[in-house]
Amino acid sequence: MGAAALALIALAPACAQSPEEPAVAAALDQTLDALRRADFDALWNLTAPDAQAALLAMLAHQREALAAVPRVYGAQGEQTMATARAALGETIFESVFPEDPKAGPKLLARLLAPDALNFDEHAVDGLSSRDITVDEKARPVTAVVHTSGGEKFAFVRTDAGWRSLLVRDLLLDNPIVRALDDAAKKVLAASAGVDAQWRVSRDPTEPQGAYNLARHALENPARNAPVLYSLLGEDARAVLLQALQRSREAQRDIQRKTTRKQRKRAYGDVGLDIYVEARSDRDLFARWAQSKSYVALMGATDEPVNVEIAPDAPGKATVVTKGGGRVPFEKGPDGVWRLAGLAPLMTTALLEPVQALTAP
Repeated sequence: MGAAALALIALAPACAQSPEEPAVAAALDQTLDALRRADFDALWNLTAPDAQAALLAMLAHQREALAAVPRVYGAQGEQTMATARAALGETIFESVFPEDPKAGPKLLARLLAPDALNFDEHAVDGLSSRDITVDEKARPVTAVVHTSGGEKFAFVRTDAGWRSLLVRDLLLDNPIVRALDDAAKKVLAASAGVDAQWRVSRDPTEPQGAYNLARHALENPARNAPVLYSLLGEDARAVLLQALQRSREAQRDIQRKTTRKQRKRAYGDVGLDIYVEARSDRDLFARWAQSKSYVALMGATDEPVNVEIAPDAPGKATVVTKGGGRVPFEKGPDGVWRLAGLAPLMTTALLEPVQALTAP
């Protein structure tokens, strides 16, 4: 039925007709006409703001779930990820972005396409007879058009005029859209579980796992020195070994100048105690971790939130913490991530003191 015929029906006598009824009828005609012509820009402009917001929120929700697919299903292979993306409506949402000013019309074009949703044509039938109810007490003011076909079309009054809730009713209550939403909720719930596990992992073959292992060990460095030593990079271990070797030179120099009974005190006077007692570089590190001269290995020990790995340096990573800390790591040939950049700290704390004792 054409717009002119519908307008005549809207103007037919009715009991206690609201002065808003002609405007509501006109809004319905415009909305249905835009839908029939697949004019999605017009349909979007005729849609109530709350319905627009709900559709854009759905778009953001689905895209967030699609982005989480590799994190949740990556280990299960490409086929599993493809199945998950299909269940999330990838073909509908993949190239529609919430920040795009045209996101609304583009989304409508995808969702109302015949191959995307089963649009029930009888939703616009039965317009030869209709009743319009306006609720002036509602906020915002609402109107409902009831047709002889048993359908109803809801509207809300805005500053720009009457706006339709048809899109909301057609799409957000559609079983297919509900299935897409349910799939997204499941993926995001699984993603949250993966993220929670990621944050607490102590697997040193992952940067944040090595970081967690180190930060928990640092709660008691004296007791956990073996763990911390295992997480030192090769450059830091090399400095430890060099410090131990130089300490032996200083030890021999003191031995030449003192008697056996004098040596223990002489070692203590120049700070050689932990070096003399150390049997290896590992042991030296452990004794240093128990000493007053120990310095914390990391500037941050709060929860990890991200790992940055440069594409051109896959063996190097930076763990970013909740408080903004940045802790560098490097991957060893054994696949274990270790603390990077600690050679200067080891040099200052353990090598330079013995270098000063053996300087010419």
